[in-house]
Amino acid sequence: MTQAYVAFCFLWAAAELLDLICFPDWVTHPAGVGLFVAAVALLLKPSSGGRLLAVCAMDVAYLWVKSPWTPNHFLFKGLVCLSILVAAGSQLWQGRERASAAGAAVLRWELLALYFFSFFHKLNADFLKPSVSCAVFMLEGLRERLPGIPAGEWVNEMAMGGALLIEGGIPVFLLFQRTRRWALLAAWGFHFLLSFHPRAGIYAFSAMMFALLTLFLPEGFYAELAAQVSRRPRVAAWGRGLARGLASGRWLGRLAAAGGGWALGGAAGLWWSGMQLRGSNLSEWPRMAGMALWVPFAVGLLWALWVGWPAGSEREVGRLRMAWRSPAVAVLGLVLVNGMAPYLGWQTVRVLSMFSNLRTEGGRSNHLLIPVSWQVAGYQRELVEIVSSTEPVLDFYARARQLIPLADVRRRIWEQGPGAEVTYVREGRTYSVKTSEPGAREALPPLSGWGRKILAFRGVNRDGTAECLW
Repeated sequence: MTQAYVAFCFLWAAAELLDLICFPDWVTHPAGVGLFVAAVALLLKPSSGGRLLAVCAMDVAYLWVKSPWTPNHFLFKGLVCLSILVAAGSQLWQGRERASAAGAAVLRWELLALYFFSFFHKLNADFLKPSVSCAVFMLEGLRERLPGIPAGEWVNEMAMGGALLIEGGIPVFLLFQRTRRWALLAAWGFHFLLSFHPRAGIYAFSAMMFALLTLFLPEGFYAELAAQVSRRPRVAAWGRGLARGLASGRWLGRLAAAGGGWALGGAAGLWWSGMQLRGSNLSEWPRMAGMALWVPFAVGLLWALWVGWPAGSEREVGRLRMAWRSPAVAVLGLVLVNGMAPYLGWQTVRVLSMFSNLRTEGGRSNHLLIPVSWQVAGYQRELVEIVSSTEPVLDFYARARQLIPLADVRRRIWEQGPGAEVTYVREGRTYSVKTSEPGAREALPPLSGWGRKILAFRGVNRDGTAECLW
């Protein structure tokens, strides 16, 4: 195994575990427990291809269990894992080296697509409005943890412009060898800063991004890192040993063993937290512990990137066009279609919007470039007002006085099972449906099996503004 492969596996396992720390309800699902066990196993031996495939398989299974209501990066991480599984399967006829290179190219394109959609979705009127902009929302959250951040209208304007500049610029500069180092530094610094936001899961998302960004590191990075550290007399002996170990892969295994020991030792606590403390303040303890692990981890990676870049060399990391040689490119197609989903009239959740303020529901769009006429599907078109419901989320929309696409009412009310009730206003008329009564399916048809797992929608403010939601 190459050093780059082992490093990626180590970072991917760490990202998976940080995600499970942030969202502890995995303990209630066999797929979630399987993902935890597989991630710990990979952390113990990051050179194992079989363990990486086990992590990816359990990640995809757990994504299916949790769908459709998951964070953006859960879906993206699942698609990356699906790409790895497909690329691994292609080794049977393409050969290991060729299939691995082509599969890595697919993952690079998927990361570029994530940045593109995160930027593109933000080209809307509400993101550029300071009173509701997600950029200001993120800035206010960061100010809670980092009180030195200044306040004022000019800071809000800089936050909005800076988010567009960074998320739009990083994928462009990653494409070119001469600007790649600075793009990686900007990306890792940007995600490290965002990881301090108190919203659950953001530092786990940053960990995922750190892992994927290593795919753009040049050849010889780890050997150069070891060489650079060995020339620094003030660096501690264990640090020099670690850097040399990165070149050989030995130290990654030792670090993984230590990290795996801590993970196993904390498993009981995580389990207890997920089973007993969800919704309470005590459920923040595992997340705080994860943050304590994340910060020195991320600082170390930033430092390694700075000192480990091969001096005088900008060698190619692997041709991006090799992606077309891998069947995993089909998964890249899914990433692109999913990113376009809100403009085509499909779902509005998990579309790689990343706190973008995008709104496309109800026959109107706030995007500056794509009109509502692009919508070929009608799932978002008809909005209804919920009066009351036994389904908790629909009841929330009733109390918040938000509108919701009728398609989401059809999904949620039938997911709750027999006896679920909902009263809603549609085109000025009030309807009441109870799923156990005759004719309920005709009055409010359930979504298809695939639709229930794929389609999810946000609530919509009556005044037309788009709130800052993930």
